[in-house]
Amino acid sequence: MEYLDEQILKKRESEIGIARSKVNEDLTIIRNWVNQQPHLPNLENDSETNEWIYKFLFHSKNRIEMAKQHLEDYFSCKSLMPEFFDNRDPEDSGIKSNVQALYLITFPKLTPEGYRIHFFCHAVPEPTAYQPKDFMRRALMMCDWKIKNDLTAGDVIIMHMKYSSLAHWKQYNFVMLSKFIAAVTKAYQFQIKAIHFIEAPFFVSQIINNPFIPTKLKKRKLKVKFQFTGLMRCTGLYTPLKR
Repeated sequence: MEYLDEQILKKRESEIGIARSKVNEDLTIIRNWVNQQPHLPNLENDSETNEWIYKFLFHSKNRIEMAKQHLEDYFSCKSLMPEFFDNRDPEDSGIKSNVQALYLITFPKLTPEGYRIHFFCHAVPEPTAYQPKDFMRRALMMCDWKIKNDLTAGDVIIMHMKYSSLAHWKQYNFVMLSKFIAAVTKAYQFQIKAIHFIEAPFFVSQIINNPFIPTKLKKRKLKVKFQFTGLMRCTGLYTPLKR
């Protein structure tokens, strides 16, 4: 797995005002605040936990109060959305069938900008091949891996929609989907820079304009552009031609 280059990390830290000489003090403030909340679990004062808290501070643009809120959202999601978090066994039959029906892949290489690419694609055309809740459980399990192990300058989602039909999307309960998007963008702090649709069917515009898609995400998706070569380098789908 390729991780954020030290030069890009330092540049981003400088942009948001993180001073490495002061960061331990900020992490202590956040950790102590969490431990003082009776409804939140206690956080240990060890290197692994501090690295985890640092990711919240980093993605909160060095705003301590915002990092506290994201931690509150993270732990609240786990108690308020048991349908996503109660059973996280990767050998669960629902998860295993979802793996067969859906490609959900995090690519090991970063873009030159330091963005992580996530690829989504229906593997089979049958809409009944999986349950949407199992997809969401699986995706949030991957989010937990990311928030523990990965630190990037942003995230790019590629949705290949060759086998996607309106019947697939009609399976998704509006309330459940709204909860899922809230968890991904608030609790897990995905910094979504763009969403690319490949072989998009006619109804994609209806999905994009749906009110459950946050306005901020819609604007960001439309405004941010990427170099084609940089994006394809990370997926292994691009090979430059010799001159």
